[in-house]
Amino acid sequence: MSATHTFSLFLPAPEKIISATLLLMKIRSQVEEIKITHPELKNSRLINVGMYRAKGGILVKLYFSQGEEQALATEKRAEF
Repeated sequence: MSATHTFSLFLPAPEKIISATLLLMKIRSQVEEIKITHPELKNSRLINVGMYRAKGGILVKLYFSQGEEQALATEKRAEF
């Protein structure tokens, strides 16, 4: 079993997200930055992303793994 690394981000956002594409572009940019600033993630891949409403924005959890593990999160799923 390989190690899983978890990172949390807070993305300020208005009460209603106007563009899901813009939100995903921001997350992708942060993933690239994390992989640059954390050399231990060189051979890792993003295996799961969790997004949660928070006051004033969105809390994003990023899960990285070096193995072929399936997504590990057992957290509650968002209700749409």
